[in-house]
Amino acid sequence: GKVTVVYTYGVIVTPATKTQVTYVVTGDGSIQVKARLFGKKGLPELPLFGMRWRMDSGADRFMYYGYGPEENYCDRFHGARLGIFKGTAMENVSRYLKPQECGGREGVRWLVIEDQGIYSYELFTQYGVDNIIRIGSAGAISASLKLRDVIAAQGACTNSNFAHQYGLPGPFAPIADYTLLETAVAVARENGVDMPVGNVLSSDTFYDASGSTMKWAEMGVLAVEMEAAALYMNAAKLGKRGLAIFSISDSLVTGEELDAAQRQTSFTTMMKIALETAVKMAEK
Repeated sequence: GKVTVVYTYGVIVTPATKTQVTYVVTGDGSIQVKARLFGKKGLPELPLFGMRWRMDSGADRFMYYGYGPEENYCDRFHGARLGIFKGTAMENVSRYLKPQECGGREGVRWLVIEDQGIYSYELFTQYGVDNIIRIGSAGAISASLKLRDVIAAQGACTNSNFAHQYGLPGPFAPIADYTLLETAVAVARENGVDMPVGNVLSSDTFYDASGSTMKWAEMGVLAVEMEAAALYMNAAKLGKRGLAIFSISDSLVTGEELDAAQRQTSFTTMMKIALETAVKMAEK
């Protein structure tokens, strides 16, 4: 079933008009939102119409399919390219000398706002999940990795302050669950896949202004991504199991990268390893 709630608001303009917002809540918990403005003759041209909402500060990462990667608007988006792009809220701010609107994107087909900390915490605490295997893309910072290689994150270094919430007297080292990791390595071996195992960097910044990401390679870190550390810390705090497996989508060493179509079709090896690992864990 579903529940529909409709709000009608007056708009303080001359001549007066109104706007209507409709919320449709379905049985699976999803919410469809539709906003409508009733135009009237005599009103000036409308520069912008939409909705603004607040989210938890931790949900600061986004991925979308549209024009990018830089900001673009209806009068200047032909220089942008269509693809799948991601970043953080802070990286989406343009540093104009005069503060003004910024961060717009044209032609957005879909948008995902995510925070692995929120996602994994809710799965562990509200849905009775005991094991989470996260799959995703990562950027290689080790010269030994090639595009499409599959790696398993044994540990996750981070420049995030995620662990501050625990009030620990020192730094915490987020690591994968050994049983999950051991099982995934065995599955990869059975499938003839050489899957390197090591540290990754869970970075809060997708575009690193300081240029310091490659410094982590000097410590043997394999690749950079954005989620594993939060998953591992949630799992540790809640007595659960977590593992992150990644496909290399680009290389900070060589500058190579897979395009959007290649990312959508060439990550099947990673998915197969994760799914077979989940099956084996269910049998234990």
